[in-house]
Amino acid sequence: MLRRVLSSSRYIVFIPVLGTFIASLALLLYGAVVVITAVIDAAWQRSASPKSRHVLAELDRLGLPRLKTTISEAVAYGEMSFSGALPESGPAVGDIAALMAE
Repeated sequence: MLRRVLSSSRYIVFIPVLGTFIASLALLLYGAVVVITAVIDAAWQRSASPKSRHVLAELDRLGLPRLKTTISEAVAYGEMSFSGALPESGPAVGDIAALMAE
């Protein structure tokens, strides 16, 4: 009886392995959904984030001057820091022109 139990106990190891695999797969899928949702929101919404709205509200509350132009979150701004050249197309062009006009 004991020999039979011990010989079949080696398959018990598969239970935590299977659980870990399922948990890691679920976490991977959840992360993908979060990233895809963030990308879609950033691409289509083009509105201020909750953090930036809070910062603007604090500036107004303190009576500090602020620019009327807001800058969207775009890859072009990061690219400008590497090359030093202004973008020639995309939404960043209008943002930069309005900022320079102010």
